[in-house]
Amino acid sequence: MAIGLGLGLLALVLLGLATVGLVAGGIALNRRHRREDAARSADRVNGP
Repeated sequence: MAIGLGLGLLALVLLGLATVGLVAGGIALNRRHRREDAARSADRVNGP
């Protein structure tokens, strides 16, 4: 019983960490892409 509870808790914690990691990674990726897009549009406006 106690072992099952411990494993369940561990699974929940790992799932939470994975979710947080995915969300943080997605935000970081979005930021990087946005920065590249901004740089690209700035190049387009300023010209070569």
